[in-house]
Amino acid sequence: MKELILNIEGMHCNGCAMAVKGELEEVDNVKDVNVDLAKKQAVVKYEKDIDYTKIENLINSLGFSIVSVS
Repeated sequence: MKELILNIEGMHCNGCAMAVKGELEEVDNVKDVNVDLAKKQAVVKYEKDIDYTKIENLINSLGFSIVSVS
């Protein structure tokens, strides 16, 4: 399984983290999502290719921004 770590700016509470988790779980081929509010990170696990542009657009639509990816 592949892993994508998103460093997200703008999350301030558990509601923010849950919104990010919920949206990312709906992306095709995503198998698991863990959001760490303290680290301001989302770890996305997937098996097949995922649409990074869709992920970025979802995060932006929630009012947050991805500052780095690893």
